[in-house]
Amino acid sequence: MRVLEVNDAGLRLCDGAQVLATEPGFASVSGDQIIVGERARQLARRSPQLSHSRFWYQLDQTPLERPLSRVRHTADLAYWHLRQLREAAEGQPLMLAVPSSFEADQLGLLLGLCRAAELGAVGLVDAAVAAVAAGAPASAPGVVLHVDVQLHRVWLTRLAVDAAVVRGAGHDLAKPGLVSVWDAAATVIAEAFVRQTRVDPLHSAASEQALYDALPDWLAQLSRSPVASLALTVGGRSHRISLARDAVVVALNPLLTRITQALRADVAAAPDAQVMLSDRAAAIPGLIEALTTALGTAPQVLTPLAAAQGALRHRALIQTGAEALPWVTRLPAAARAAPEAPEAPETTAPVAPPAAPVQAALPPPTHLLLGDEATALVSDRVAEAWGLRVMVREDGAVGLRADSAVQLNGAPLVADTALKAGDWLQVQDRVLRVIRVRDS
Repeated sequence: MRVLEVNDAGLRLCDGAQVLATEPGFASVSGDQIIVGERARQLARRSPQLSHSRFWYQLDQTPLERPLSRVRHTADLAYWHLRQLREAAEGQPLMLAVPSSFEADQLGLLLGLCRAAELGAVGLVDAAVAAVAAGAPASAPGVVLHVDVQLHRVWLTRLAVDAAVVRGAGHDLAKPGLVSVWDAAATVIAEAFVRQTRVDPLHSAASEQALYDALPDWLAQLSRSPVASLALTVGGRSHRISLARDAVVVALNPLLTRITQALRADVAAAPDAQVMLSDRAAAIPGLIEALTTALGTAPQVLTPLAAAQGALRHRALIQTGAEALPWVTRLPAAARAAPEAPEAPETTAPVAPPAAPVQAALPPPTHLLLGDEATALVSDRVAEAWGLRVMVREDGAVGLRADSAVQLNGAPLVADTALKAGDWLQVQDRVLRVIRVRDS
């Protein structure tokens, strides 16, 4: 048995223990040649006029602008994409984990495409329900807000968790999705290459494609470290830069703001709701910090196998031999381990922001760090250069006032907020890290 998680950020084929294949929702069509998945993504910048990336987002039978004999509409592109996964499926029956953003007619079309591609679909389950059911215990009832990212949208699914995980309403938090992350990050990185190496990766289609090919790995580096060393080969020569994670976070701030502001409305309707992020959403630089700051608690991050493990755990409730597959939107919550059965591996874990850890017992911060230059918080330059007013309280805590344009940890600054080492401030296009310099 295999699980195919349908998300155009990467169609993911799993067996419950590992990811067997991941193919992003790209296609490149030229004449009779049809290239899909990762190979097509690597051609998107070289030949943008031949590239397609919205065929899963708008899955239907709308004719393409330049239809060909084997590719007439968006559904045909999805068919070839599914065929790409046929070998990895190894003839095993498939359960399909599909986001709640899919409409009913799209689900029917998807099943027809699976049959045409000779992929034996035997079950259909909401991906968020399956992922949450893998790890949400029945003894912890409440509301879960599941956030996932696709190529062209950031999608929220509301779930009620009690004895069962039950899907509620879903809606867009932001548009577009992953493509906007890539574009914003690419612009910042290209500017850094220009400043540090005098080489513009966006000058030619070939170097632009090389930059976009490297983006997933670079963003992964920046998710683990505040500074990353990035290497790019342009014109046969290797060029290397140093890039601060904060620079990318600033570029993504408009998207992060849209997500957090939209999510606040959902949290307001369910104040005790737990926010869970797919691994794809959690990989957006700055999103965990922004949500933690805006909501006052860190979200949980689901593993890449969460949806597959939840579907396989409840395969008896999902799998059917019928030609018309019901869309399962309700599954039992994970039960507590019985004495005779060991507890299944957890698929969720609390995630703290990657910024420097902060403890309440630590002394207050002393400086603002911009690049490699530290400025004392209590100094005239803080006010002159950045318009910040610093106040030292009677208890020794350092407070801050500023105009509404200043943001603290990705959210608007609240007057007199006490600063902590590890905080970061966005002042126009500058990112200032709040630090403490130890006494010598």
